[in-house]
Amino acid sequence: MLKYFLYICFSPTGRINRAGWWLVWVFLLLYQILGVSLHAVIRPDGVILNIFLLWSLLSGVGLLYAMIVATVKRLHDTKRSGWKGLWGLIPTFGVFYILIVCGFFKGTDGENKYGDSRDLKSFTTEGLTW
Repeated sequence: MLKYFLYICFSPTGRINRAGWWLVWVFLLLYQILGVSLHAVIRPDGVILNIFLLWSLLSGVGLLYAMIVATVKRLHDTKRSGWKGLWGLIPTFGVFYILIVCGFFKGTDGENKYGDSRDLKSFTTEGLTW
């Protein structure tokens, strides 16, 4: 599972299936909820606040990268260019476009110009098929 998650988040090549894309988004959502909850409970001030803000900034940049990579790889699986991910910058429409295409459209079977779907099968034995 960890190998699959690292592949999704940090390898900008290849394709991922719907389950992998949803895995990244659920992880990001849970991480954000945890961060906000921790901030509300601890109510840091002074040096602890600065450390907390620095950690939030650094982890946020890393998670943003992971989100972008996962979306590009998912678009590749649906025979779309990763540049179509820029649609996500358009308020409302773009977010729905990315959500529908990446979250609900079936990927292409077999090989397309972004890779072979057999590359995904090595990870599906870990229970991440959809």
